[in-house]
Formats: sequence, structure tokens, C-alpha cells
Amino acid sequence: MPFRLYSQRVAPIQPMRRLTAACLIVFNVLRLCGLEGVMMADRPVEQQTLREIFANAEWMIRDLTEHLKQSFYPRIRSLAPLVATHDRPAERDDIPDSSVRTHVAALLSSDDYSQTIFQKLEVYLSAIEHRSQAALQTKSS
Repeated sequence: MPFRLYSQRVAPIQPMRRLTAACLIVFNVLRLCGLEGVMMADRPVEQQTLREIFANAEWMIRDLTEHLKQSFYPRIRSLAPLVATHDRPAERDDIPDSSVRTHVAALLSSDDYSQTIFQKLEVYLSAIEHRSQAALQTKSS
């Protein structure tokens, strides 16, 4: 199999499909060809096992946490100095409106992503609650 060198890392050109599938089945993690991370199931929540729902909810929590740390909070911090000078006319005029609009647009885009992940996470958490309650009720009966 031919290989390529990517920033001091050797990776096969063609994906190893069988090994990838085995890795996903056993560990639910993809660490081949430089791709790392937990893979979420593409099936609807209703068709997933409780274990898959827990794993996917955990993935979403990690993704949301990383997104907030790496993207959302830094964008808020970069916007804060631009809008903090609104009550001082001399400093306010030095900051172009386009700069504020650009920063706000980036922040809103980041917020949209956060809200999307949060809404998906709510669906998964409610599914965990319902499935767990159902399992406990059938066990106690």
C-alpha cells in the first residue's frame, strides 16, 4: 500500500476499511490515517441502543465543551474590547463598524453551532431518561 508523509506523520493513501470498521465496532473511536475522535451513529435515536445513546451524548458534551473553550469564549473576549468603548466617543470612532459586525457575525455563527449541538444533546439526554426509566420499571415488575 502506498504511503504519504503528512507533517512528520506517515499515513496510508487508501483507507483501511476493514480495520476502520473493526475499530469503530470495538472502541467506537477512529484513530486511523490521522483522523481521531469518537464517531456518532448516523441512525435516529429511536434505533440506537442505550449504550450508543450514552456514547453519542458523551461525544456531544465533549464537542460542545471544546467548541466553547476553543471558539465561543475567545470570540466573546475579542469582541468585548470593541464594544467596551461605546461610551467614549473618541475611542468609539477609532473602531470601524465593519470590525464590530465581523466579530459579531463570527460570534453568532459560533452560537448557532453551540445551539445545534445543545439541541441534539437535549434529545439524547431525554432518550436516556426515558429508556432508563423504562428499563427500571420492567426490572421492578
